Amino acid sequence: MRRLVLLLAAWLVGSCGHLQGDKADVRVFNALYEYETLDLVVGDQPKIEDLPYGVRSDYVGVSVVGNDDGAGDDDTTTTTKASTTSASVSSTSTSTLAASVADVTAALVTTTSTTTESSSTTTTSTTTTTLATGTRTMLVFVDSLATQLIEQSVSLTSDQKYTIYAYEGVGSGRLARLIVEKETKQKLIKGKLKIRIADMAPSSGVVDVYVLAPGQSIVGRPPASPRLTPTGLTEYLDVDPGRYRIVFAQFGTKTIVFDSGAIDLSDGTVQTMIVFDKKGGGRPLQYLLATD
Repeated sequence: MRRLVLLLAAWLVGSCGHLQGDKADVRVFNALYEYETLDLVVGDQPKIEDLPYGVRSDYVGVSVVGNDDGAGDDDTTTTTKASTTSASVSSTSTSTLAASVADVTAALVTTTSTTTESSSTTTTSTTTTTLATGTRTMLVFVDSLATQLIEQSVSLTSDQKYTIYAYEGVGSGRLARLIVEKETKQKLIKGKLKIRIADMAPSSGVVDVYVLAPGQSIVGRPPASPRLTPTGLTEYLDVDPGRYRIVFAQFGTKTIVFDSGAIDLSDGTVQTMIVFDKKGGGRPLQYLLATD
């Protein structure tokens, strides 16, 4: 199976253009409050080892086509690419190729083009880009590989960054799972910073999020982001640099369930505050302020 996948990828590169790479960048935050550490295994390849509770890992490369493990037979791969060229008169065509070898599929689509004009002719050339997408099986082990806690299929695209939150809920939502966030490049406004809040605290309940100055009351003020649920993330908020507090209040009330205390936010930064349960679960809630 792995050989067929690699042969198909090679054929696509040879016949259709430039391959951007077959790896996605993945980082993991450990919100599994009942355990000391976690290990992430993709296929049969260890990727992250002994990540402590309440810590976010660095990015690691994960192949989307299954060639960073020994087998890869349980993974599916799709390769998407563009290929068109026209001369003299501007023209664009789109070709779609469907090939199935076991779990492998390929599709061809048009991407970007560049047009050059002279007094007599117009020439259009198309830049060919290949992006591989695939579904990988991710395994999470806890407490130094003593227990496999999570097995989950995750869809990945090459040259894309992902933050994966290893999360366990409470009550009927106690089942541990991976929350996958596809990261997007943020455009900063001059003189501002960006911050978002990730609620990975099952004991928080549904909350309204406030961004306040130290000593400022939430009374009479609207939330910066209303109705945030556990496993949810706010949009990035554009904020002036300075000292702030991030406060959670029970949804629709002014009852505070989390207060970060004073934090300094610097101009030109993009940050995520991850809020999570204390070790063992429950409140008081804790947080990690991480640069994106």
